[in-house]
Amino acid sequence: MKLHLPYYLIATALMISCSQSVDDTTAETINFEQAKPLAEIIDSTRFVVLGDEKHTFSGRIDKLMAKGDTIFISDIPNTNSLNAYRTNGDFLFQVGRKGRGPNEYIEMSSFTIDDKNIYCLDNGKQLLVTYDINTGQYISEQKIPAFYAADFAKFDDGSFLFYYGDTPQNGGGAFITNDKFEKTNYTLPTTDENYCELSTINAFTQTADKIVYTTYANDSIYIFDRKSPSLPVTKIALDFGKHHIKGDARSNSEELSSYMHSSGAAYLYGDLLISDVNIPTQQQADYFMYGSYLYNMDTEMVYLNARMEDVLSSTVPVPDNYVFWFAGVVGDEIVSQIESYDRYQELVKLGMKRAPENIEQQLEKGEPILVFHRLIMN
Repeated sequence: MKLHLPYYLIATALMISCSQSVDDTTAETINFEQAKPLAEIIDSTRFVVLGDEKHTFSGRIDKLMAKGDTIFISDIPNTNSLNAYRTNGDFLFQVGRKGRGPNEYIEMSSFTIDDKNIYCLDNGKQLLVTYDINTGQYISEQKIPAFYAADFAKFDDGSFLFYYGDTPQNGGGAFITNDKFEKTNYTLPTTDENYCELSTINAFTQTADKIVYTTYANDSIYIFDRKSPSLPVTKIALDFGKHHIKGDARSNSEELSSYMHSSGAAYLYGDLLISDVNIPTQQQADYFMYGSYLYNMDTEMVYLNARMEDVLSSTVPVPDNYVFWFAGVVGDEIVSQIESYDRYQELVKLGMKRAPENIEQQLEKGEPILVFHRLIMN
């Protein structure tokens, strides 16, 4: 089936100019309580070991992007590195390296790609460093004015979209610059209603023709046309009803866990919007409960991954096709990452289908394992 890209979660397209912000809009309530299990629409699963003899990648994936059969994975919190792999896991090259010398970065905050280049944001040197997408070789660098950004994306017309996760008083939010990094009047500022001290670092994801923007407790998702920031923007509002975040909960992790809200980067996959959602529990535990979800606007169906905590407590049975930590979209597959060998063993004991023996051996050694899930698209 050919995949199209309509917008999901009942969205309203907004015509905006470079001097306007996106207005509020109303969206239909999504009933997560009536969601079907995500495992029902997973057609097949394959496991991929990331082959990296230099061990420049460790821990949880920070950001994943793909072009053709090449995937780019950053591990900023642990190794501050960016690597390229084939979709079969073969290591291709490391993009740049950390250091203070020429062609090196001090603090890579994020990266993005287009058809020709890889762009790395170095807040330490206040530079945007460009590398060749096919080889990882250094091309050039541009000085960025004195502003900090946690994430960014690039439009086809050369404009940039940056995200700064700070309070409304300190100018937090998303803003657009031209190709010389001069700010335009176009902004999506944080407000008292969507600011969260725990905002996700990765605010942007992209497809071949779209840029998707959201933050940790925003409860809204914005879809830009990659051709130009002056084209219509779609705002998707997630209405969680009585679970809407109230008061000062956004700055209190324990209190925030008792509300339902968007809790991860949002991805477009054909006719589906995929993201994570924080799901409150009756016990209002002191840690976050969340699950990956998919929403189909054509059928208005919600598919929700079983929460890890519910599976481990035997509240719900573990599905054979359990989706671990959701990491991104590659071609016609969604990708998750097995969190750890110990967590994998826990789920196997509860009834989850085992991975092939060679995968288990690599997982036990601590090698990073990706799980590619192909969906049933009716």
